[in-house]
Amino acid sequence: MRSVETADVLREELQAHPATRAWTRLRPDGVPREIRILKEPSKGIKKSAVYWLAGAGPGGRPVIAKYSRRAAANVEALIYGEILRELPVPAPLYYGTVEEKGPFCWLFMEYVPGERYSPARREHRRLAGSWIAKLHAEAATPSRDQRLPDRGLADHLGTLGQSSRVIRGHVDDPSLAAADASTLHRLAALLAEVQSCWSRLEAICSELPHTLVHGDLVRKNLRVDVAGNGPGFVVAFDWEKAGWGPPAVDLARAVDSERFAANACLDSYRSTSRSAASLTPKQLERQAAAGTVLRCLTAIEWTSQSLGPPWQEAVDDGRGQFLKKRAKTMPRLEIYLSWLETSWRGMVVA
Repeated sequence: MRSVETADVLREELQAHPATRAWTRLRPDGVPREIRILKEPSKGIKKSAVYWLAGAGPGGRPVIAKYSRRAAANVEALIYGEILRELPVPAPLYYGTVEEKGPFCWLFMEYVPGERYSPARREHRRLAGSWIAKLHAEAATPSRDQRLPDRGLADHLGTLGQSSRVIRGHVDDPSLAAADASTLHRLAALLAEVQSCWSRLEAICSELPHTLVHGDLVRKNLRVDVAGNGPGFVVAFDWEKAGWGPPAVDLARAVDSERFAANACLDSYRSTSRSAASLTPKQLERQAAAGTVLRCLTAIEWTSQSLGPPWQEAVDDGRGQFLKKRAKTMPRLEIYLSWLETSWRGMVVA
């Protein structure tokens, strides 16, 4: 998603824009001065879109308009509108949801300015560690809100199983290059190993109480406010993958990537969290490794969908397109395989 500063700007026919039409159903006088396209749907494909509406909100403040599938929007609306309001963590104001025909709807929230989060900056990682700890500590409760999805280990195990089935459907494709065949065989074997040793993940994740987890703490979903003389704070967006689950998933790390995880400071997390304070630094490192495993499983499942059905089912007239998609998919799977291997081995040895 593009930043407000680099986004394309619309200044004409703003009243006719879908985001304006939806927003003015909530606030009739909220026609924006301009619209900036932070994320636009791909042509011909109904995907989520995000727009910045200048001057459209209360007091002339900008508004974020997000077009997404209703199921995901309902989760975000519940979190922004109810759950985060009850927690002592910074969060954008939720303005409301507008229904559309079909499976999509509009979600409107306050625009929170600030720096884009960078895992390369120590201060950002420190603030993230403290923010995550506060979220996990304050949201942990025996009486969980049943309206939120269950993002526990059973959900992740299902994700692993889906990935394994897709990968196994392609490992014996004779058109695979030797390197790609090796990647898929190694990935299939590692997924089988993780599945057979799933109880190890369960034991590690049981060391901290399940709580509300964001589930997708990456650079693009975080902003840092360091203005003024205060210590600064983190604000998180895009709660589509949030739910009740193990805290480890929000502690995932990938030191050679700024896009995969927040790489939050574990020392800050431990010093802020009542639950984590009882863990040793080595145990907390193991939590982060377990979280990286879970995030890798999610990334592999999402990416492997691009491989399509088993290679035997690719009809001749669609074979060319199939090969093009696979050529784009394999490098990403190789990266996730490397991260999964490293985090899994580190978790098992720790």
